[in-house]
Amino acid sequence: MNELESISQDFKSNEEELKPRMSAIKYAILSEQETFIEAFVQLDGVTKLITLLRHPKNQLVTIALDIIPKLLTVDVALQFMQKKPDLFTNLYEKMDSQNQRIRYQTHMVFVWLC
Repeated sequence: MNELESISQDFKSNEEELKPRMSAIKYAILSEQETFIEAFVQLDGVTKLITLLRHPKNQLVTIALDIIPKLLTVDVALQFMQKKPDLFTNLYEKMDSQNQRIRYQTHMVFVWLC
């Protein structure tokens, strides 16, 4: 669970530091490691992940948008987001992205939530 250690750090690190940490987190979540996801939520990883959507590097934003739908398949993460509606506002802001892939991924997150 070394990936979780990075969650306690701020996601405002430079891109070279963030990419490997985000890839490890993505792998853990996409591998359906429910205990990892629960710990991720407890460490406020969901908030940090959604905040990462404001990062200027599109590659990091797309990694975050790849993670979010899978993350929300676990009840504890979905319940967490329901308690913090401002996180949905941050997500919604990506609908206006100039990047077509980011707009598509964001749209798919909202479609999944419906």
